[in-house]
Amino acid sequence: MRLAIHIFRKDLERLWPVVLVTFALLGLFVYYDANHPPYVWRATFPQGTWLNLVLPFAWCFLTALAILEDPLVGDKQLWVALPGNWRTLLLAKVTFVVATIAAPYLLATAMILIARGFNPFQYIPHLLWKQLLLFALIVPAAALATLAKNIGQFLLAEITVLSATMFLGGLTSQGGQAFRSFPWDVRWDLAVLLLAIGGLLVTMTQFVARRTVFSRILAVLTVAGAFALYNYMSRDASAAVRVQLSGPPKTQSAFGIRLASADDLEREGRFFTRNWTVAVIPVMLSGPLTALTRFEEISLTLTTAGGARYEAQWPQSTEEVRAQRITEFLQNRRPDGLAWLYLQFANDKVLKALLKGPVVVSGRLLVQSIQPGTLTSLPISSPTNAAGIGHCSLNLQEDPMRSSPPELLITECESPDLSATNIGIGNRGFLAGRLPLRDENSLTPTFLPMAPWLSPLYRSVQIASNGPSEADAWRTIAPLHSQGIALVDFTIPNLNLADYIVHDPRAGAAK
Repeated sequence: MRLAIHIFRKDLERLWPVVLVTFALLGLFVYYDANHPPYVWRATFPQGTWLNLVLPFAWCFLTALAILEDPLVGDKQLWVALPGNWRTLLLAKVTFVVATIAAPYLLATAMILIARGFNPFQYIPHLLWKQLLLFALIVPAAALATLAKNIGQFLLAEITVLSATMFLGGLTSQGGQAFRSFPWDVRWDLAVLLLAIGGLLVTMTQFVARRTVFSRILAVLTVAGAFALYNYMSRDASAAVRVQLSGPPKTQSAFGIRLASADDLEREGRFFTRNWTVAVIPVMLSGPLTALTRFEEISLTLTTAGGARYEAQWPQSTEEVRAQRITEFLQNRRPDGLAWLYLQFANDKVLKALLKGPVVVSGRLLVQSIQPGTLTSLPISSPTNAAGIGHCSLNLQEDPMRSSPPELLITECESPDLSATNIGIGNRGFLAGRLPLRDENSLTPTFLPMAPWLSPLYRSVQIASNGPSEADAWRTIAPLHSQGIALVDFTIPNLNLADYIVHDPRAGAAK
């Protein structure tokens, strides 16, 4: 123990300038996050986006410097001759990371909660969860440092891995949508978990046995596995894992989709995009639907009479049938359940094969049932503690994009509650006379960030143009709680696609 304390003090004495830099960055982060001005896009980190990159990099750099004070690569290190063992060295390095990174970050998140009017003792599980996220960041950096001879090798390896991951991930994942979030998507969580486990194994292997070649091979396999998992895990597999992790219900047979009448087809035809041939198929949803039921397309397959199959499943190819995510259309469905399935055809050869005869459309949906909590009325210019959400405010402000400004109606909410992943907002003025007020059917889902990185607060902002006057402005707001998700399979047989094409660039006009 005395030797571990000695090593810790030695590292602190040698690295105190870098430690002070990380403390300064963390203090700046606390200042921005706790004192940001009103009316900003609070769904992202205000005025501090660069800190979300610089501060984690500084922490990783500090961790590497601490480990490389007593490098594990080679056989001529001074610490090997000291009257201690790998446990002593590991304890010293862990103590350094906890004292200079983990503990200050825990204190910073608690200070932010206090500054924003929350009691941190009520949200200890959330603060500990933030520490786990920090652990998932620090462990891979520590593993990389144990494999390097000096800080130059560490920086070169880290920059190479990060650059390759961002570049290749952007090329292969979802057609460049590598960093978007979808309800079915657990790839990022699994990839981070794999990196953390692999990094922990590499770190322990180096400290215990210093088997550098084996550890480097394990590190390469871990990074390759995480990359492959994130970029090549199918929607079906990801959605199946997501359903298993969410708990019941596992199936939702009460929901269904069938072909509907084409009465509104001509009106919907104006929504075609790009220079692709577009077919719009009206479908009728059935089941216990509410205004808050959420759908997401998982897979879609078109099968010809001859047995040829064309999939619109991620990852998508420009030579395959392309379908926009069905959730975009089911969210805008009519109250009676009528929705529109858009198919976009980018390849003439594929289109000709599908137009030769009837096809079978089959697919899978992820259905998320959402139940609103207690409704709270937000008056204008009066911050309110919304039940089940946190602190919310409603303000009017002139539209800076217009010379004769109408008013912007701005709703802002923040909460450290992990369950407050989305909220519903109902507008007075826009919805008056069309939808019942102070009722769950008047709520529009506004989804909060699923995983704020450094900040301990979930934040959301909604801005409505041409807001009502100050005299009668208010909004109804409620937390939206997921009641479980399920996978639903559907089939539409004997469909003649030619009857549903609304835009064909080959003909030069929309039908």
